[in-house]
Amino acid sequence: MTYEHRRHERIKETKAIQYRKGLFSGSEQTVTMDMSLGGLCFFSKEKIKIGNLIKVRVFDDRKSPEKFIKGRVVWTKEYSDAASKGYLNGLSFLRS
Repeated sequence: MTYEHRRHERIKETKAIQYRKGLFSGSEQTVTMDMSLGGLCFFSKEKIKIGNLIKVRVFDDRKSPEKFIKGRVVWTKEYSDAASKGYLNGLSFLRS
């Protein structure tokens, strides 16, 4: 059995998000695999370089988000299942 030490509890929750990899890049739409107060795990079709700063918007049923949240990609790994193929990415939120 392995134990992961985390600052914030991870909640397995699928949410629609938009992410933007750079100032001049367009937004991509995808979903989260899990979330916490410190970051989230999300799916992407292409590999995102570890260390990249990206911005995400998390959509909730109650209302649309007002702004992008900044984060840093801290890990990435290949992912595939019966419905999709791509990458899972771990994003750590940056404090403003």
